[in-house]
Amino acid sequence: MREAIEEYINNLHKWAIDSRKDADQAFENGDLGLAGFHRGQWLTLEDTATVLEDILSDYKEEEQ
Repeated sequence: MREAIEEYINNLHKWAIDSRKDADQAFENGDLGLAGFHRGQWLTLEDTATVLEDILSDYKEEEQ
């Protein structure tokens, strides 16, 4: 199960990078609404990955 969660965290980071690139592209094209959407998605994905990493590290400490 831990491996599946770690894989999901890695995917969240990849999706966050893609969203950041999409936000930059939309901003360069002058579409501020779409840029804001992708920026929000990017931040949410990064925050979710960070929280899951914290939960896994806390769980690992409890096991030891």
